[in-house]
Amino acid sequence: MKGKVHLLLPAAAVLFQAVPPLFLRYMSAITYGPSHAAHAAWERPLSLLGMAGCAALSLFLGAAGAYFLLTRSRRFVAAPLILCCCFPALLAGAGYLHALLVFLTLL
Repeated sequence: MKGKVHLLLPAAAVLFQAVPPLFLRYMSAITYGPSHAAHAAWERPLSLLGMAGCAALSLFLGAAGAYFLLTRSRRFVAAPLILCCCFPALLAGAGYLHALLVFLTLL
């Protein structure tokens, strides 16, 4: 398993894509839910920071996964993993970055 660590990074990139929607749902629940655990003034800055972090981490995981697959594995292993794991992570990271920029200008 020591030599196959580069195969775990694309899997982590795909599995990370569940975190941003859960983060945004959690932020809205603690801000506007029945408990009002967080103040409404903190919702926007924390959401923007969370989206920036999710975008950066998603882009990093997708790019690093593709790089390590291209440099350390065979072409027949790398191509499907890049298409199924790294490419969706890069697209999602670009989507999160776009959402962050839209929220920064409109809100």
